[in-house]
Amino acid sequence: GSGGAARPLWRSAGSSRFAARASSAAVSPNLASAPAAKPASHPAWELLSSERVDEYAIVANRYVHRLTRAELLSVVSPVDDNKVFLAAFRTQPDAAVGGTGVAHILEHSVLCGSAAYPLKAPFVELLKGSVHTFLNALTYPDRTVYPVASQSLADFYNLLDVYLDATLCPLAADTRAERGRAIFEQEG
Repeated sequence: GSGGAARPLWRSAGSSRFAARASSAAVSPNLASAPAAKPASHPAWELLSSERVDEYAIVANRYVHRLTRAELLSVVSPVDDNKVFLAAFRTQPDAAVGGTGVAHILEHSVLCGSAAYPLKAPFVELLKGSVHTFLNALTYPDRTVYPVASQSLADFYNLLDVYLDATLCPLAADTRAERGRAIFEQEG
């Protein structure tokens, strides 16, 4: 081994090959008459279901991670060049945590640096330097989501890496939490 820290699962060679196959499966624009494309496979993921949705010309493949039980929905479209990713996390309703807006504070805080990207504002850098077609974070009453999209595969993988590191390995400094509280008070 290299003696360094273990690489996160999403950065392993196997998982990047899985993502590449999952996002580039060939499906005919006329989905109803096309032969079914074989869903991508990876030893860490179990395929739960694969469904053609002719109305939207997509194939939806649902997976579960064997170790963590995290769920993954892979949607393959022959007519949309966007590569899209969304990480979603369940959150407590605000009333259950005293109306503090903690989920919204955390939404902003996790995009303020991570283990691999210890920048002051990596999200702002992505907004300036990416060719994304969508880049955001949203807080709902019961979940917080971090969606990204790009038509460039290289840009998509960069966005994916930054977002996964931000959401799974955020820097958790008290000063950032205080900054987040100020953001919440400002936005309401």
